[in-house]
Amino acid sequence: MRCSKTRMILILCSIGIFFPPLPLSSQENTNFDFSLGIDYSAADQMLDYFDHRTGNTKYVAELRGNQLASATSVLLARTEKSEDDFRLQLELARNNSRFESDVYGFSSARSHIPELRKLLTEIKRRQMDRRIVATIASFFPEQAKISTRFSVYFVVIGNDHAAAFMRHVVWNYDVPTFVDEDKGEPIIVVNLARIIELPINIEAQVIEVLSTTAHECFHAAFSILKLSLPASVKPKNIADVLLDVVKNEGVAYYLSLQTHIGDATPPRKWFDG
Repeated sequence: MRCSKTRMILILCSIGIFFPPLPLSSQENTNFDFSLGIDYSAADQMLDYFDHRTGNTKYVAELRGNQLASATSVLLARTEKSEDDFRLQLELARNNSRFESDVYGFSSARSHIPELRKLLTEIKRRQMDRRIVATIASFFPEQAKISTRFSVYFVVIGNDHAAAFMRHVVWNYDVPTFVDEDKGEPIIVVNLARIIELPINIEAQVIEVLSTTAHECFHAAFSILKLSLPASVKPKNIADVLLDVVKNEGVAYYLSLQTHIGDATPPRKWFDG
């Protein structure tokens, strides 16, 4: 999940001190076989539901993206809910303009249906998966071998404090179980409602979506790379673990920064040294 700008600056400074970038390389990383499966259905169907174009509450609630967003919203709210609470609250939110609790972040989606439809149309048109994969690949050293595909779910609901998140999941048909990072499938969820609230134009919103998604995709790819590393180079104590976290977050935020400013391709060997 993304952190504050202050923390971002501190992390970037730490990365600059401990891991100075090396010269750019113009060669493509042929070892980086990584693709995204992007799923817009949760966002599309939720907007149709709030716009009264569909009335199947159970179907909308059980879409994978919406299950992931609702479960993580409950986690971030530090509360507990019954299994059918999301479906019940969704139905209430559709039929009532005001409700006591918005744990699942319905209000923004209800209030910005036209803007969210416009943003969805634009990011679909831009073929974001290709752009993100090309950007992520440039951050990994040539000797890093990654061959994987994982899912990105775009949603329009979720906790106010998470524009996007990455979690590891084991699916039992379409029901997720959240597991540790050395198990399951890394999945990414991006909440477009958090982005649409920013006071920026549609072009800037698209860049923000690209930046946010690429940030989380880097974390997912990095988690897969770590699993393939020999034990000799894995963190051995708390200091190593903290350094690993700083490096991971720092490169991810550097990636976000590069995406925003449209600068040159970032150094490919930041993991060296």
